[in-house]
Amino acid sequence: MSGKAKGSQARKKQKEVERRKKKARQRTAASPIGAQTRIMNARKYPLHKCYINPDWREQGIAHVVVSRMQTNGQITFGVYLVDVGCLGAKDAFCNANFPESAFRERFEESEQFVPCDAALAHQIIYGGIRWAEKAGFTPHHDFGLARLVLDEESRFEPNPDIEFGKDGKHFYIGGPYDDQERIVAQLEATLGENNYHYIVGGPLFEENAEGDEDLGYDEDSSDDDDDNGGDDEYR
Repeated sequence: MSGKAKGSQARKKQKEVERRKKKARQRTAASPIGAQTRIMNARKYPLHKCYINPDWREQGIAHVVVSRMQTNGQITFGVYLVDVGCLGAKDAFCNANFPESAFRERFEESEQFVPCDAALAHQIIYGGIRWAEKAGFTPHHDFGLARLVLDEESRFEPNPDIEFGKDGKHFYIGGPYDDQERIVAQLEATLGENNYHYIVGGPLFEENAEGDEDLGYDEDSSDDDDDNGGDDEYR
């Protein structure tokens, strides 16, 4: 093979290599960004819509949804289960690359949620966490990732219209998945006798077990009555 022919063949190979590299770059550019990466960079996206269960004040439990609009039109969002009476962020969940239509169907068209001001959503979440810290409770471990969907706490002033606890004291209502004895013992050790309220045990929590586990996805809102049954304790 002549030198000219070898050179031509080498150029063809080089062109083929460049063509393949170009295709690889195009595939990489077109590949969807993973949910984890979206969540890690969530604060770069504008806040979209926020929702909350309409009876959160009566229930003492807030299911808060905070969402952001991604550059591709899909949604990054976090769901936060906040015990405003005592424990703060009891659970959290976040997701990304969620179709807007599915997000709207799940939250906007659900009777379990109503639109919520973004400031109020953040004030409930952060305020609940700070209130819980006074009794030695920390957020659920999944909040570590889900917090990235939220704006920085420093952007929001405390809201005096949100009552944390009851009558100025921590108010613990035992949930079906709580270690109730441990929690009450911690309240006793941290706050001291008669410096908190609590309700534990009884059929109320058995009835609400399914709802408390689900963070707002097709869950039945708990139905707290003034009459909590003879087996409940209130202190």
